Amino acid sequence: MRKFSKIWLLLLAAVLVLGLVGCKDDDEQDDVDWTNYSAATRSISLANSTSVGLVGFADRLELNRMVGGLPANANNHGFSRVYPLDRTNDSMLIFITEAEFNARKNSDMQLRQAPIFSMQYVFYNADGTNNTVFRVSGMGGIGGNELVVHNPTQWNVELRLDGPEGQTLGFAARNMLNTTLYIEGGPGDILNVFPVFRRYSPAHGEIIDVFPRFAGDDSPLYRRPMEFTSTHRRENFDLGTLFSGQELTSGGIILRVTNSLNAGGFQVMNGGNRIANQLGNYLVRAGQTEYFVLRFASTGSGANINFPAKQSFSLTVAVDGMLQQAVTIPMPEGGYDIDYIYEVVIAGTNVNDQYLASFNRGDRINADTLFGGN
Repeated sequence: MRKFSKIWLLLLAAVLVLGLVGCKDDDEQDDVDWTNYSAATRSISLANSTSVGLVGFADRLELNRMVGGLPANANNHGFSRVYPLDRTNDSMLIFITEAEFNARKNSDMQLRQAPIFSMQYVFYNADGTNNTVFRVSGMGGIGGNELVVHNPTQWNVELRLDGPEGQTLGFAARNMLNTTLYIEGGPGDILNVFPVFRRYSPAHGEIIDVFPRFAGDDSPLYRRPMEFTSTHRRENFDLGTLFSGQELTSGGIILRVTNSLNAGGFQVMNGGNRIANQLGNYLVRAGQTEYFVLRFASTGSGANINFPAKQSFSLTVAVDGMLQQAVTIPMPEGGYDIDYIYEVVIAGTNVNDQYLASFNRGDRINADTLFGGN
């Protein structure tokens, strides 16, 4: 009996030792939250077009600003609602590789020296649906070419490839000097880089994009051609010079829709498609005004990409897509004029008797007016 007790004690001790070896203490736990949060609990959605796991930080490389891990090749990965992604706010996300994080995670001083893989402009709206998926491009982060961006302006700037709707190469925050982006590309590859200035407008509750273009009617959008070679691996891009000899265009219109019904909400349709703003909002509730940016389809290619002066939309106001209750928004003769705000007011007792109370072309969209200067 005593021999059996000794054997039992030895087995129990072995189990305890194995348990201690197999468990990590709090300091050894995985430092990064790789959880893909559900639509009901996430803040923003991201995609990773690279084969590298990335760790994201909000606005600066400090451990207390880490917001989550973005797995390699992720298509729709949700970050948690952690500060500052827990309130209506726009942020700059800085990504470094998982390997760089693991090598530098012991101190903020080391972390600040990590090479930046990618920077992304993101926005979380606490009252919206947040359907936008922010994508980390496969063109950036791992290339041997350096693009040094100098941004002395009051605008956040995305650099997009081959056109205003192209994939995002990187991001330079407002008033941020000498941001280094690493760009993939072989010798002889010419990259046409289009800067897109972005700013969240609290007055409009919407992210406004504007595009620099050469001054003059029908002038093309500004683009910066870059050619990296085996001996030329570094380009400098001063965004401050874009306000000399260029003008800004929104590339479309802003639709200002006011719901003056006593009760009930509606949505705006373009043909059979529901329109949402860049924050994911589509419902216009009673007593509220929402702003929607409608982008024109760009024309041309290469050095001659531009937006047309007018474009047609088939706009209606409907209740949950029920077009039989739709109210038609008039289309001006020849189409909508680029860079204008169009104002729509819907009135009535409720959605069953709603009608178009007023429609007119308002002020011209002006970057200085919207944002108080460049």
